[in-house]
Amino acid sequence: MDRRRMSLWGLLLIFWSSCTFSLPTDTDAFGRILLKKMPSVREILKERGVDMTKLSAEWGEFTKSSSFGNGTSPVVLTNYLDTQYYGEIGIGTPPQTFKVIFDTGSANLWVPSTKCSPLYTACEIHSLYDSSESSSYMENGTEFTIHYGSGKVKGFLSQDIVTVGGIIVTQTFGEVTELPLIPFMLAKFDGVLGMGFPAQAVGGVTPVFDHILSQRVLKEEYVVDCSQVPTLPDISFHLGGRAYTLTSLDYVLQNPYRNDDLCTLALHGLDIPPPTGPVWVLGASFIRKFYTEFDRHNNRIGFALAR
Repeated sequence: MDRRRMSLWGLLLIFWSSCTFSLPTDTDAFGRILLKKMPSVREILKERGVDMTKLSAEWGEFTKSSSFGNGTSPVVLTNYLDTQYYGEIGIGTPPQTFKVIFDTGSANLWVPSTKCSPLYTACEIHSLYDSSESSSYMENGTEFTIHYGSGKVKGFLSQDIVTVGGIIVTQTFGEVTELPLIPFMLAKFDGVLGMGFPAQAVGGVTPVFDHILSQRVLKEEYVVDCSQVPTLPDISFHLGGRAYTLTSLDYVLQNPYRNDDLCTLALHGLDIPPPTGPVWVLGASFIRKFYTEFDRHNNRIGFALAR
């Protein structure tokens, strides 16, 4: 068998491995937001004392009102796998803490409100923003609706101080008063912080990140000039007691067909939960430099510098 033609997801190697490297940082150029993992929905419901009978009845009403044109009906899956990650932000003075996902597909910031209707059970398991507890709250009141692929949220706009990764800005955001059971009863996060372009924002609201830039809280967007690629540090993968080193010319991709010196980092985040993960995937940038031999008979993998 020609091992060069083995189709293993484009010859991706999945390893338990360690990666040691460092990149230059500038604390004025970017902020860090710690990601955390939530307990399961079952644990949250038990802790909050949510009435499961009420929840089952609400779910039953949802399935009755749903239209399934092909004659099928949904099957409720139990033992939900926790795969959602969030970051904590603060809203108000003093800050009220919320767990939000950072969504590049939308541009609005919203969190559930204490004014959320009691008809929406999903609000019972999430943190709620209370404007009466914030000395920096400014009333707006404009109503809004945001549609997502699996549902919509409704509420009204307000203004307050928002803290993201230690960065403080004055921000217009949404207080959600209608939070549907599906999908937010299963959501580990309280709200959404949209990071899309202003044109995507509902109600003409300026997104959080654009406000951060306009208020000059950050000196500039964090970028590395493509001409500086040769000065970036090496990255070493330690496998089987040996170090396999990639230089910046190996792990930064440059387009030879364009004249604008566009370059892209060939490293991407990958979240695979236990028991399969966490894992590293060593793809084209690694295999391009190190010829890889897959020995299934002896259950081992060998490496050699590619010619």
